Amino acid sequence: MKPGRGEAARDRATEIPDFDAVFVGSTILDVVGRPATKIPEGGGVAFIDEIRLDPAGAASGAAMKPAKLGVSTAVVDDLPRPSGFRKSVAN
Repeated sequence: MKPGRGEAARDRATEIPDFDAVFVGSTILDVVGRPATKIPEGGGVAFIDEIRLDPAGAASGAAMKPAKLGVSTAVVDDLPRPSGFRKSVAN
């Protein structure tokens, strides 16, 4: 027999990990390229030596410092998702 809706929800609730801090808000990913010696003419291409991805936004930006200090953190964003896109929590 299948569990009722309430039983299934309780089972899922026991699988949620514990975090020391949870940050809720916007999440943005900044793409940083360097060194930028010039901006190419319209439609042109310029090569760079390094590309770095930096989390930014109210939630992910704020979560970075405690995470670097070893605090167990989670981020919950408020971005709209395409249909079928699964939300996830990363530690």
